[in-house]
Amino acid sequence: MADGAGSQHGWVLAPALCEWRAELAFVLGDTALRDELLREARRGYEEIGAAGHVARLMAGNAS
Repeated sequence: MADGAGSQHGWVLAPALCEWRAELAFVLGDTALRDELLREARRGYEEIGAAGHVARLMAGNAS
């Protein structure tokens, strides 16, 4: 994919990957890394306009 289309799809998946990494960090007991990765995921979702995911992450942090 010389036109860069493949890289765009990776960019869209990046926030979800941050969430998965955050879950793993939590399981491994690294809550500081978990929080950092969730913030990164939220920023990524904001950048791609995924308001529902942003709201879900914000609601999860409130509890």
